[in-house]
Amino acid sequence: MLSTLVLYGTAALTLIAFLLAATFIHELGHATAGSIVGFEIRAVRVGPVLLRRRDVQVWRGMKRGLTSGFVLGQFRQLPGRMAPWQCFAFSIGGPLANFLAAPVLLWFSFHFTIAETVCSPLSVACVFFGAINLIPMKTKLGYSDGAKICWLLFNRRKRNEWILLLSIKARINSIAALATHGQLEQAVCDAKSLFAEYKTSSLNNTKGIEALKGFQASLENQLAGTTASPEAPGNHAAALSDP
Repeated sequence: MLSTLVLYGTAALTLIAFLLAATFIHELGHATAGSIVGFEIRAVRVGPVLLRRRDVQVWRGMKRGLTSGFVLGQFRQLPGRMAPWQCFAFSIGGPLANFLAAPVLLWFSFHFTIAETVCSPLSVACVFFGAINLIPMKTKLGYSDGAKICWLLFNRRKRNEWILLLSIKARINSIAALATHGQLEQAVCDAKSLFAEYKTSSLNNTKGIEALKGFQASLENQLAGTTASPEAPGNHAAALSDP
C-alpha cells in the first residue's frame, strides 16, 4: 500500500515538474516576443513564483493553478497601426516557443541517452501545453492565447479593448507629460476619456477602475491648485493587469 502511494506521488510530482517546465518555456516565449515587438514586460508568473523587476515572490494566487502562468506587459509607447500585429506576436510567442522547443528536446533525447528520460516527456508536455493554450477559452486567470488571437482576427471590439488595456501605461505617461508641461486642462480631458473607455470595456477590473479614477482625481486637484503634481503614473498603471 505504502509503495503504491509513493509510486503515485512520485508520478504526480514528475508530471507537475514537466508541466512547470513547459509553462516556463511558454511564458519565456511570450516575454521574449513581447520585448522584441515593443512591450515592457512588467511581471512573469510560472507556477507559484511571480517574477518582477525588483523582486521574486511566491504568488498569493497560487491556488488558481499550480502549473499555470502569465506575462503582464504594456506597450512602451502609444500604439499605432501595427498594434494588432504587435499583440499577435505577443500572443503567439508562448505557443510558438512550446512548439519550437518540442523537436529540439526530441533531438536531444535521441542523441544523448542521459537526457532521454527528461527530454522526451518534456517535448510531449510542450506540445500539449502549446496546443491547449491555442484553444479559445476563458480560465480563472483570464483568457487563453487562442481567445486573444481570435479577437485580433475576428472581433474588432474585443481587439480594440485589448489594445486599450495594453496601452494604459503609455497613455497615462502621455497624459502626465501634458500635466508636467502645464497643459492641465487637456490632461484632465484626456484622463476622463481614458477612464470612460476603460470603464465601459468588458476587460476592465476593479483595481484598474480605482487606479484610473485616482489618477483623474489627482489631475483635477492639481488643476484646482490643491496639489502640486499628479501621483506617479506608474502607481496607477501597476494596478492594471493583462486578462
